[in-house]
Amino acid sequence: MTGWQQVHRRTDLLNAVLEHVSRTGSPQVPAAYLTEIDDEFGGLDDFLLAVHQRWSTAFAARLDAVLEESPEDLPAALARLHTDLAAVRPALRAVLDNYHDNKALAAAEDRQWRQLVAATGVRVPTPEPVLPAEPTESGCFVLRFVNWRIRRVLDMA
Repeated sequence: MTGWQQVHRRTDLLNAVLEHVSRTGSPQVPAAYLTEIDDEFGGLDDFLLAVHQRWSTAFAARLDAVLEESPEDLPAALARLHTDLAAVRPALRAVLDNYHDNKALAAAEDRQWRQLVAATGVRVPTPEPVLPAEPTESGCFVLRFVNWRIRRVLDMA
């Protein structure tokens, strides 16, 4: 097996899990994939870090665009960036939010928020949640988690 074969298998597996999350609305990694995740990633922690890496890559690409625009209200633009990306990639964000208490994932997300503060010099404000009409809609949990994560990072800075 070559490195590229492994990359493709891991990507296919990650895509399959995210597709399942999108299709079912359940942010839990399906038990049917756990053996394959163990084989390909060495465990759930490394799989979740791969999910986080995909999120971070998408976030960084959009961050460049936001910084190039030089918005007058950079903190609001950064908060909006996170919220907008969660809306565009709901399955990705749902998995990350569902496993927010995983130590490896929490450490990676904390590093990302600290890097954002260090790179921009901005303490990102807690965005006000726009709660959906029905509390069962997926966006409600995502917005509450974003608020919690931002407050946590600001407390550490």
